[in-house]
Amino acid sequence: MLAIQSRSGAARHGADAIRFRTHFWGLVGMWTTAAACSLAWNLREQRQNIYEIGRNNAETAYEKDLLYRRWLAEHGGVYVWVTDKTQPNVYLSTRPRREVATPQGTLTLINPATATRQVFEMQSEVLGVRSHLTSLRPINPLNAPDPWESDALQLLESGDTEVCSVEPMGGKSYLRLMRPLVTERQCLECHVEQGYKVGDLRGGISVSVPMQPLWNAAWMETIAVCTGHSLLWLIGLLGIALGTRRHRKEVESRLVAEQELREKELRLTTFAERHARLKAERENLETQAQLRVAGTIQQRLLPGSAPVIAGVDLAGLSKPAEVTSGDFYDFIAMPDGCLGIVIADVSGHGTGPALLATETCAYLRALMETHTDVGEILTRLNKLLALDFEDGYFATLFLGRFDPTDRCFVYAGAGHQSHLLDTDGTFVTLESTGLPLGLFDDMTAVVLKIE
Repeated sequence: MLAIQSRSGAARHGADAIRFRTHFWGLVGMWTTAAACSLAWNLREQRQNIYEIGRNNAETAYEKDLLYRRWLAEHGGVYVWVTDKTQPNVYLSTRPRREVATPQGTLTLINPATATRQVFEMQSEVLGVRSHLTSLRPINPLNAPDPWESDALQLLESGDTEVCSVEPMGGKSYLRLMRPLVTERQCLECHVEQGYKVGDLRGGISVSVPMQPLWNAAWMETIAVCTGHSLLWLIGLLGIALGTRRHRKEVESRLVAEQELREKELRLTTFAERHARLKAERENLETQAQLRVAGTIQQRLLPGSAPVIAGVDLAGLSKPAEVTSGDFYDFIAMPDGCLGIVIADVSGHGTGPALLATETCAYLRALMETHTDVGEILTRLNKLLALDFEDGYFATLFLGRFDPTDRCFVYAGAGHQSHLLDTDGTFVTLESTGLPLGLFDDMTAVVLKIE
C-alpha cells in the first residue's frame, strides 16, 4: 500500500510539473499577446495621427488656394509681363484688352485659372505639395483630371462634400484631398457658355501632400515606441519567471507536507474504511429488505382478482421495473352500481413515486365512494394531489365508468391514453382528455362517452 502511495505521489509531482510549465507558457503567451496588441494599437494611433497631420496640411493648402483664386476672380484676373513662360492666353482671345502695350513692354491678362496653375507649379517645386484645379468639363486640357480626380469629381457630383485618401503618385505616397469648386458670379465671365449658373458644381481643387516626409519625421517616435514595448515585454517575462519559480517552490513544499500527512492518514483510515464498508453493506441489506417489504405491501394494494361481469372480460397485471414503482390499476365499485376502472402512472421510479402512487390510490378510492361523475372525481383528485406533488412529480391517470345495465362506458384521461378492445379483435384508442394530475390545481377533466 505504501509503495502504491509513493508511486501515486511521484505521478502527481510529474503532473504538477507539467501543469506549471503549461501555466508558465500560457502566461508568457498572454503577456506577449497583450504587448503585441498594445504595440499594434500605438503604431496604428501614430499612423492615424500622421494621416491627420497630412490631412490638416492638405486642408490648409486647399483653403489658401481657394482664397487666392477667389481674390483673382474678384479682380477679374491680373496683368503680367509677357515672358517665355507666360504667353498670352489663347482662351482669352475674345476678351478686349488681353494685351496692353507700355513703354517698358507688353502686359498680358491672365485669368484666375492660369494664375492659380502657375502658383501650383511653383508650390510643387518648392514645397512638394501638388495642387490641381480640375473639372470633368475643362476648357483648358491642362485642367483635365487624372483617374483618381475623375472618380473624386463623380463622388462630389453625387453629393459628397470631400474625398480624401492616401494614394501612390510617381512611386511615392501622397495624401490626396479634393473639395468642390462652386460656380460664383465672377466665374461666369469665362464659363457662362458651358451652361453653368451661380451655385453649380463646376469642378474641384485637388491637393496632394507628400507623406514620406511625415513618415520620416515619425520614424524616431516609432523606434521609441517599439523599444519601450520591447523593454516592457522583457520586464514582464522576468516577472512571470520569478513569480512562477517562487510559486512552484511553495507548491512543492506543500505537496511534500501533504504527502507525509497522507502516509500517516493511510494507516489510520484503513480500518475505518473497512468498518464503513461493512456498515454500508449491512445498511444496504437492511434497505433491500425494507424495499422488498414495501414492494409486497404495494402489490397487496392492487386488486386480488377482477370483478365478474356477464359478457365482459376484465383482467389486470402490474410488474414493477424495480422493487417498488409508481404504477397501479384498480377496479372500484361506485355508489350507483357502476364499475370504476383505473390505470395510473406516477412519474419516476423507486420509493418516492411508490408512496405518491399509494396516496393517489387512497384519495381516489375515497372520492369514488361518494361521487359517480368521473370528470368531477379527477378534478377533485387533482386539487388534492397538487398540494403534495412537488419537485416535478405528476401522475397520468385513466378513469373509466362502466354501467353493466346499459353497457355504457364513459371515461376521462388525465394525460393517459388507453385502448378499448372489442370481441372481434378491433380496438378503439381512448385519447387523453386533460393534463396530468398534480401540475396545476385548476385542471378540469373532460368526460367522453362510448356507447
